[in-house]
Amino acid sequence: MRDLGDCGRNPHQRAGPAPARRSAGQRGSIVIEHLLAPALAQFGSAFPEIQIELSAPRDHVSLRRRVAEVAICVADKVPDWLLGRKWAQRRFRVYGSSRSGADLPLRAVDERMAERRWISFERDAGDGKFDRWLASEVRASSVVLRVDNFSHAASMVRAGLGIALLPQFVEAHIDGLQPLSPPIATLRTPLWLITHPELKDATRVKVLLRAFGPALANAVNAMQAGLVCDRPLAGGHQEAGRRSAPSR
Repeated sequence: MRDLGDCGRNPHQRAGPAPARRSAGQRGSIVIEHLLAPALAQFGSAFPEIQIELSAPRDHVSLRRRVAEVAICVADKVPDWLLGRKWAQRRFRVYGSSRSGADLPLRAVDERMAERRWISFERDAGDGKFDRWLASEVRASSVVLRVDNFSHAASMVRAGLGIALLPQFVEAHIDGLQPLSPPIATLRTPLWLITHPELKDATRVKVLLRAFGPALANAVNAMQAGLVCDRPLAGGHQEAGRRSAPSR
């Protein structure tokens, strides 16, 4: 899966003798590492005859040029010339390291902006929704480290080097992360499966859209469900909607 501007993740699917190829863009590695595996396991159990290749190139993909046939896209909207369906909502929060063992209070995200320990993205990475949010909300003087993707940001947070914006689904898989803010409402972003209109009747595309979509939605929802605990926000406000994490 690869990036389509703000669309984050594109799988390229083929049936028959050729393996189904999936690749991920520069920000796609965290999706491969923590989100795709359970979705692919569910899809593979239903379609064991389909072989999949998975890679993570750094370039952007183009459905218009048929570099990919189906894309996983994280964006508020998709281009008018593509067909797509929303399958889940990705949530984002500010995270810090839990290495100290202290149960830090949740604070509204604007109270975290002045902290001089932010891990942000590269200065020239301004083409995405999350790049723009970080650039507009976090002062440059508060940034202590810049990385090129969410996976690297998560690793640096675990090491105690700072705080960072991360997708909430990583909390279920990466030990050593502690949420420092509630989910940020303005960054809640739909996750789509999209394809080119001329491919919508191709059997391989229909199979992927109908079967992989629910598997992907199940993976996202399972990872995000129950991850918000009943810790109060600093100042006494209760964070809504938190439950204990389900047993696995």
